[in-house]
Amino acid sequence: MSAQLHLRVPPGALEFKKQQHQARGLSRSLIASQARGHDCKHGSLAPQQHDRKVQAAAAAATLAAAPVSSAGVAAFPALQTVVGPWLPYVMAGAAACCAGLTLMMLLFPGAAVTQRSARSNLPLILLAVLYGVVLVASWSTDTLQLMMPGSLHDGLKGGFNPQFFPTLGAIQSLFTRPFASASFLLHVAVINLVAARSAYLDGR
Repeated sequence: MSAQLHLRVPPGALEFKKQQHQARGLSRSLIASQARGHDCKHGSLAPQQHDRKVQAAAAAATLAAAPVSSAGVAAFPALQTVVGPWLPYVMAGAAACCAGLTLMMLLFPGAAVTQRSARSNLPLILLAVLYGVVLVASWSTDTLQLMMPGSLHDGLKGGFNPQFFPTLGAIQSLFTRPFASASFLLHVAVINLVAARSAYLDGR
């Protein structure tokens, strides 16, 4: 005996799906045609100009949404090779130095060791040297382009066309690199220590 499987489709289901698909296509066509007619009527644009404008806007949106490559060619690869193994210890030592001195000035402002440490320039010099070394090691061939994208030629074309402003995608790509992130953290640590030291000395 052979078994036959019969699927019962509700009456009108296929016709309803077909009409729904046609309605969606018609709605998209009407929206596009209305937008084109509005631009042509109020903006005095020919259909060809409107199409070119839409294509240019789509290309610009695609370019803006494209992720920036996080790969970069190191300007000083030998320095990265030397500093790389020591980078975690450099960051830990810098954090301990800044946190320790700041807590001493905050909790024990009158102690003799705190006053000597705050008046000494040695911690600032050491941190500045470490920051400079890591900053140079972090430099890549595209670092400046990521920090200040644009060109002078594009800026002088006419109209409002600002250049050399950092973008979120470029900065995000820049800080995916370990040396760039380390240099930024050292930069913040040095600034915080200088500010805390200045406030402490001004209050003595």
